[in-house]
Amino acid sequence: MWPNEVKMPSINKCRERWSCRVRKKNGSSIRKTFNTKKEALAWGAQKELEIEQGQLSKIETVSFAGACRLYLKLFTPHKAPSTQNYENITLGKICREAWANKPLHDLSASDLLLWREQRGKKASQNTIRREVSAIRVVAYAAEKMGINLDLKIFMLINKPKVVPRIPRRINEDDMLKLFAAADDGASRNDYLKHLIRLAVETGMRRGELLDIEWRDVDLSRGFIIIPATKTKTSRQRDIPLTSKAQWVVEALWNKRLDEPRLFNVSGNAVRIAFARLRNRAELPHIHFHDFRHEAISRFYDMGLTTPEVMAISGHRSVEMVERYSHASTANLVAKLQKVGM
Repeated sequence: MWPNEVKMPSINKCRERWSCRVRKKNGSSIRKTFNTKKEALAWGAQKELEIEQGQLSKIETVSFAGACRLYLKLFTPHKAPSTQNYENITLGKICREAWANKPLHDLSASDLLLWREQRGKKASQNTIRREVSAIRVVAYAAEKMGINLDLKIFMLINKPKVVPRIPRRINEDDMLKLFAAADDGASRNDYLKHLIRLAVETGMRRGELLDIEWRDVDLSRGFIIIPATKTKTSRQRDIPLTSKAQWVVEALWNKRLDEPRLFNVSGNAVRIAFARLRNRAELPHIHFHDFRHEAISRFYDMGLTTPEVMAISGHRSVEMVERYSHASTANLVAKLQKVGM
């Protein structure tokens, strides 16, 4: 006979999977989904025993939003600043979802699939892909945080494939249009001109550029040092400065007002200012990250090898850096004609 405080577990089949719910007479319950009926029955029996013996962990009542907050506290602070910002924004958004605030034992695959379906009507595929990735990162870390969740239901969320946007090459005419728009009357924005030029000359990410401190600049050797704590890959990079990049850094030094960073501005301010700038320049197709693409393509145009480009860009795989590169067609033709002579 079952203990007085526990009702018989209920087993239900849904979409080729088995859900087991164990209820108490006070109305509370715990639930988990499995691939087989045998696994569901075994889990139900184990939970009934834990309830009977008063051993059921309080962690069963944690919500996914609670898991996100714990993750942000334990893991996020040890990541690069750009990743910290990304996880704080993305997981903060996830925490506001209704399904994320349900107790984990009440969370089902149907809750997540419904969210995915509704999200697909409002957000772009790339946004959904990033959000699903963030959700899975927390789910994978649950065990390390002492949280019991059904990892399988999080793997059922459809993650859109990456649809790479191949940017057009940015030529000097485009740069002049952007600079002219930056000099446009009341909208004049000198720091944005320097930021763009430095992005094209170094291939640094926007977050890395905004994190540059004067102590990281070595003009005598012609380098900008990006400490491991400030890179996406957690590896230090030494960025060689071209003559144009060195000129920009020197110009910023001459205007320095005792600020620790080269650019005393936030990432959000740059995002808004650049969106306005590209519209004034009538170049709405350009994204700020395109300057990194352009820089890597120019490195190849200069004759740098893939390992040399990777040392500057910070990419960990050849496939990744080559996805960014688009060597100049004119340069390729010149090289082929030279070989044929």
